[in-house]
Amino acid sequence: MVTSVLERETITRHDAYWHVLNLPILEKVSTIPTNDSDTIPISEIFKGYQGEGQSVGIQQVFIRVQGCNFWEEGHPCKWNNNCIESLCDTAYAGHVKDANEWLTIDEIVKRVVLLKCPNVFLTGGEVFTCKLTKPLVECLYNSGITNIEIQTNNSFPIPVWNLSYVKFSVDIKTPSSGNVMHNIFNNLLAINENDQIKFIIASKGDFQYSVAVINHYKPCSQIFFQPAYNILEPKELIKWMLELNDSHIRLSLQQQKWIYGTTVKGV
Repeated sequence: MVTSVLERETITRHDAYWHVLNLPILEKVSTIPTNDSDTIPISEIFKGYQGEGQSVGIQQVFIRVQGCNFWEEGHPCKWNNNCIESLCDTAYAGHVKDANEWLTIDEIVKRVVLLKCPNVFLTGGEVFTCKLTKPLVECLYNSGITNIEIQTNNSFPIPVWNLSYVKFSVDIKTPSSGNVMHNIFNNLLAINENDQIKFIIASKGDFQYSVAVINHYKPCSQIFFQPAYNILEPKELIKWMLELNDSHIRLSLQQQKWIYGTTVKGV
């Protein structure tokens, strides 16, 4: 029986543990409007400390690309049926039209070099809505940036670049997000031990879903479970993780939110 997207979302929210394997594997989603010139829509560029995942506590230059396909397509991430707010912590980077500026690759690289940090975290928005991501990464490396981490929402295929200085951070969408049908599970087979996958967990159903994904695909990357800020108490997630007793799964907290709150940009 073929189900509609709405029906699939309803199914996964109420029986997330088992229906993960029955969801369609999409090879791509429609791209958002982008400029065909040599410029990139930018929300912000700043230096700070990474607050989550494998690079927590490391100083990085954050390049936030403006525009996310989830927002442009009209379905921002939501975390339960009754939630009218988006949990996206960078909603201001959602729409391309709201970009603070359009910069060339050279302009971006010059700003990064001035910040005197060899580590870059390329994020969004959604990085892979930008057609110039690879040229930007290569120019950053040629300018002395030796460690580049790229965050993606897992709705675009991970590119096969074979660049040793690039690591991928893949956010696997859990049922509470409302975007679980956009996960490209083949990405879990494309990443390696230097990359990471993160599951933002807002409920026990999200936790069970995440465990099911891991058990089925057995990714070789680093794995992080992260409680949805102000929705799931970290101690509750810790309890479930201890009961699961899988030492390969690591806990991640968004330290930047605990330090600065949710409204401050550039942190």
